[in-house]
Amino acid sequence: WYQRRVHGAKDDSQPVVIAGGGAVGWDALSASLLEPGDKALTVSNGLFAHRFDKCLKAYGADSDEIFPENPGEPVNPQTLVAALQKTKYKVITMCAVDTSVGVYTDIAVLSKIIREHNPEAYILVDGVCAFGGEEFRFGDWDIDGCMTGAQKALGVPPGLSIMCLSARATKYIMGREVPAATYYCNLANWIPIMQSYENLKPGYFSTPNTMLIEALDAACQILLEIGMETVFERHRVLSRRYKAALAAMGLKSLAAEGKEGGRPATTMTCVYYPDGITQGQLLPAVLKEGVVHAGGLGHTLWKKCPGYMRIGHMGYSAYDPSVTHAFDAVTRLERALNNVGFKVEPGTAAAAFNADENGEAPAKKQKTGFS
Repeated sequence: WYQRRVHGAKDDSQPVVIAGGGAVGWDALSASLLEPGDKALTVSNGLFAHRFDKCLKAYGADSDEIFPENPGEPVNPQTLVAALQKTKYKVITMCAVDTSVGVYTDIAVLSKIIREHNPEAYILVDGVCAFGGEEFRFGDWDIDGCMTGAQKALGVPPGLSIMCLSARATKYIMGREVPAATYYCNLANWIPIMQSYENLKPGYFSTPNTMLIEALDAACQILLEIGMETVFERHRVLSRRYKAALAAMGLKSLAAEGKEGGRPATTMTCVYYPDGITQGQLLPAVLKEGVVHAGGLGHTLWKKCPGYMRIGHMGYSAYDPSVTHAFDAVTRLERALNNVGFKVEPGTAAAAFNADENGEAPAKKQKTGFS
């Protein structure tokens, strides 16, 4: 029940939770919904969508992939229309927020386009850096399968692959004649177990990670007690304030504004390194301040991609207004920038972060998240 409400799914949807990382969901959805030679399409705006496509191919899919021209941009809806007019696909995959570039894909818009041009396609969404932070409406947007890991906006330690299936996807999986080319990740083996658990009956296929499932249950209860609309709004507000602080320090965003088909994510931000400052200089300096930022991954898909870093601001750090992880992190980044020779007037980040009076988000004088 909790899983359905967090995903915005209908009562006839089928949640599935199994031990494994988020990428296990790629395998489970790909293997369970595809047969060798089936046509598939990946709407790819970053490395992780691209890896989802590689997973489709591993299970025999004849898969096409469409990209934006530049890193940080979403796939243009007209590019999707052109692909759908050319080919009928059985499976179409998208990444809600591609963690490699910090771009949110407008799932609602693209799903509607898919239903207009290829209504029978199974629409699959990777929500690893989105679910529990970005708006997502599994039922209203007519999604057939989604997957995520436990460790991002849901705020659970890593080790669970969390999925949800539409009624028609469930029916296909349970009724397919050609066996799925996997055993552990064959959802036909897991769906009866999930149904037994939901009916408070015993069931066994493989040992569940009971401690993480208890943690997931607690995390979902917290989100639902706050209210998913409030959770989404608090992520939007914190993202706006964080991005304002970064911009005030002279850091330029990778993710593009004002593009059809998507926008910058609210759960994370990617910014280019300042001129003359390298990843090897800045990331260790940030780490010395007690904060971890990650290097960019755009160069793996686009040859001309300047260096940038990735910053997460989601989950507990976003939905609890008493926690100041984000404020602490961005002000420590300011110190790190000065320490590597990129001069920022002290207090710039704090002033920009606290300038936004709209909405509920952490403020300077509230409880700190760091010692």
